[in-house]
Amino acid sequence: MNASNRASSKHPSTASLALIPLAMAAAFSSGWGQKVKEQVVSISPYQAESGKAFQVTLSGKTDLCNPRFSHWQVQVGEGTLSLTVLAENDPVAKCAAGPHDYATDFSIPAMKAGSYEVNAFLPPACAFAPNPCPIAYMPLYGGTLTVQDSAKLNFAIRPKQVAADKEFDLFVTHKDFTCGNEFSNLSSYVSGHSLYVQFTNRPHPEALCPAVLTDHGPTIKVPAMKGGVYQVFATAMPYCGTPGPCPLALMAPQLAGALTVGDGATAIFRPADNGSREGSEIGNNGKAEKGRLRFDTRLGVMGWWRGAAVTLTGRSQ
Repeated sequence: MNASNRASSKHPSTASLALIPLAMAAAFSSGWGQKVKEQVVSISPYQAESGKAFQVTLSGKTDLCNPRFSHWQVQVGEGTLSLTVLAENDPVAKCAAGPHDYATDFSIPAMKAGSYEVNAFLPPACAFAPNPCPIAYMPLYGGTLTVQDSAKLNFAIRPKQVAADKEFDLFVTHKDFTCGNEFSNLSSYVSGHSLYVQFTNRPHPEALCPAVLTDHGPTIKVPAMKGGVYQVFATAMPYCGTPGPCPLALMAPQLAGALTVGDGATAIFRPADNGSREGSEIGNNGKAEKGRLRFDTRLGVMGWWRGAAVTLTGRSQ
């Protein structure tokens, strides 16, 4: 699988993109004498809806300067997700000494519901040669990806597909919401491949609702988003008697489903020469025209480009 690399500033764990000898262990002993894996890379989002292709960002730290990524590969096993990528130093970039944050994106095929141990593999270039070098390298533990059954989600969203680069309204429902729920303090923001929506939920149990099964929930304004597949996380804050959000509430966001942004097709493009120039994500909002897919690029972007990942209504092609 191919992906694009981006800068990132929130990477609590560290990892070197250099070759790691087999003698190094990827675990440490806890205070209870149990072996616990040390997480050295991260993925985001860490939850996804089952049965739909999606995208994740792999991030960590590296001693390489402005690393260039290529040869993205994804392998889904029984309870495992392996992400492999080649990272090479940018020979023309200038960086200060010390480890640097890095991030690169992967397109993930639709997965069954379950928990998956994530491991990243960052082999040397010789591993991708026609005759790969016989060098063993340790996996970098990236935590757990939880894929949730769509039918078991408490929250749901409508619509599930919207146009790119246009603001829209998102209807967020919950299995327990009725006509007696009042919603306020609506907000939304995008982080990577995730869309977060938040609101205050004030129940009115005295309300008399008709005996008709109808979805209830807030309709939230969402700013324009670029093409891609986003996991939507909803947080229903309790009502505390104050006008704004409850200042004492600590509520974990819950997965509400996957949202496809784009007119039927989205894509990630990279320079045809695997070049290092910035702005490698140039095309979104694809349209099918007489058996071809047409993508509009940003103004000022020129050159030959190749498609690195194409998604048609949420399915990686």
